[in-house]
Amino acid sequence: MWLVNQLTAGADSIGGWIFLILASAFWIWMFVDSIRREEYFWAVLMVIFSFLTALFYYFFVYRQAAPAGGRGFELPGAKTRKRIKELQAQIHHLDKAHLHSQLGDVYLEQGSLAKAEASYRAAVERDAEAPDTRAHLGQCLLRQGRVKEALALLEPVCAENPKHEYGQTMMALAEAQ
Repeated sequence: MWLVNQLTAGADSIGGWIFLILASAFWIWMFVDSIRREEYFWAVLMVIFSFLTALFYYFFVYRQAAPAGGRGFELPGAKTRKRIKELQAQIHHLDKAHLHSQLGDVYLEQGSLAKAEASYRAAVERDAEAPDTRAHLGQCLLRQGRVKEALALLEPVCAENPKHEYGQTMMALAEAQ
């Protein structure tokens, strides 16, 4: 409040009024940002101590963290394409079953069923005992309408663990039956 009193006392000139408007806009910006980031402690401090707390918030929180909505504009699917490239590079160097399975998961989420099946089959070649990979391959085959092949993969996984993936595999098996 002291700062506001000093600013209004010196606001007889145009420069004082401009500074007061800019300081108020800055305070509102930081206050809204603290609410969006759920930094309620800082929001309360800004209400109590005004502009100086907003300045501290700017240096200690706002500049240190990513923006509340993410890192700027990104085209739809850019993260997915980036993740696919990362997994393909890791597969090129390591060729592990879990990497093929993760790549299959990304393709399955995209709806690229043929690519997902190829990735899951590559994962099964490397580790035929992984229940997640077999269940996901079964779900992929089920989406393609290949019910008999899906049943052959889903039934053993559900027999081993009926609660596999919180019942999602059991639901896929029920759908296949």
